[in-house]
Amino acid sequence: MPGLKRSTSLKYAGPVPISLMNPPDNRIPPQMPDVNAQGTLKTVRILWGAMVIGVVTFGVIASVLVSRGDDPGNASDSYLLFVVAIVMLLTMAPGSMFVRNQIYKSHWRGDVVTPAGYFTGNIIVFAACEGVAFVGIADMLMEKRIMPTAVVVVIAFALLAVNFPTGKPMFAARLTNPCHTTGDE
Repeated sequence: MPGLKRSTSLKYAGPVPISLMNPPDNRIPPQMPDVNAQGTLKTVRILWGAMVIGVVTFGVIASVLVSRGDDPGNASDSYLLFVVAIVMLLTMAPGSMFVRNQIYKSHWRGDVVTPAGYFTGNIIVFAACEGVAFVGIADMLMEKRIMPTAVVVVIAFALLAVNFPTGKPMFAARLTNPCHTTGDE
């Protein structure tokens, strides 16, 4: 057509939307785990170990201080802290595991949980168990006696210990169990 000039150059139309630069394909193939999964597992294990060491160290120091036999502190304050430790144990430990499961659900891709979801979910559980243990140990220091608060501390520590990060949710079931079949094979 005469009068119409055809241009082959592209005009700048503004910034490219992020959704076009990074398509929302976050699926992890069931045959191959995400390359970040191993690094995430290592990081979570290091954090878990640091939290365990922190609780053990603080517990040993508190036990040594309590065994020195100084006069007990204010009984009403320490009783309140003991009750707080029990309530924390009964609410935060199961509550954090529920939250971890919800985080896993929101980060579920294919047959696995993404490394980000695994990391976030586990840190919440570790922090809740560690928090309960620290409040219990602080109560032991205030009361200047180990029992009955040690029961709360031991339960919180046991929950932290049994939640050792294995990484299983980040890896497809057929990778960890060669006998696992999905029925479509």
